[in-house]
Amino acid sequence: MKRLALIALVLAACGQDSEGNAPASASDTRSPLRTPSVVAPTMTTRGHIGVLVAKESVNVPSQAGGIVRSVLVDIGDSVAAGEAIATMDTQAMKSALAIAAANARASSARAKRLRVQMEAAQVVAKRHIEMGAGIVANQEIEAAKTRAATAVAAYAEAAAETSAQQTRVSQLRRQLAETTIKAPFAGKIAQRLVTPGAAVSAGAPIVLLITAESLRVDFVVPLGEQTRYEIGDRIEVALDGDEETFAAIVRRIAPNLDSVTQMTTMQAELAEDSERVRALQAGVGVWVHPKPVAMDPAVTPEQ
Repeated sequence: MKRLALIALVLAACGQDSEGNAPASASDTRSPLRTPSVVAPTMTTRGHIGVLVAKESVNVPSQAGGIVRSVLVDIGDSVAAGEAIATMDTQAMKSALAIAAANARASSARAKRLRVQMEAAQVVAKRHIEMGAGIVANQEIEAAKTRAATAVAAYAEAAAETSAQQTRVSQLRRQLAETTIKAPFAGKIAQRLVTPGAAVSAGAPIVLLITAESLRVDFVVPLGEQTRYEIGDRIEVALDGDEETFAAIVRRIAPNLDSVTQMTTMQAELAEDSERVRALQAGVGVWVHPKPVAMDPAVTPEQ
């Protein structure tokens, strides 16, 4: 969005020439496009300023907080889906996992002992109840029932503690597996956002990954010129200083104007697959040329 805002400002600046005069009409192709000094591209035919954008891009995050141990890629590197991008330091996490696993084993052993005691207490209580007051004193029956109930509660508490410890172990094992950060899709590294030794929180971006061979054109059109584009139109895209053009097809047109710039955002898809298209890079500025405006045959250019 920041890039589009910058483009919008450039387009707004292009609305006047260096003398402050209004631009020529759409049918006047004899005057070259004038741009402010901060914009390098100059064209002799009218068009709209755009930029090549990767169809997919994502800041690949760290799943777990900690210290970055290594970054395995650099700017421009190609990566496959699932390929390791970076690793986090695992020493503290491994220590925590060892402690949690030991606690889980101890808790499990305690729960097993209490279960045996509970079952034994339940057997005694059941036998006393079945024998009845004529053979066993009422006090003994009540005492057996109390011991059984206490054993049940103790076992339940130990079982809950064991479950919690096992959950903790599972969480740490999952986090340990996530210390290797992998590419979610095949692409190229556009930015490396951290260095080894940096402390990051969970969710912090590690690299910016973009699709390697799939670009689109984002461009903005001033108020009054939107009708020159329709979804499905085949348009031309040119790089700065290059007379050769690329074919593209308009795929999306925003339904509203930007309230500040009074421009409409549009997107087009490059329509050819060639070596020159595959050599293009995201972030490159381009000129977008709309479909030709039909001219009344009864009107000559001089008119």
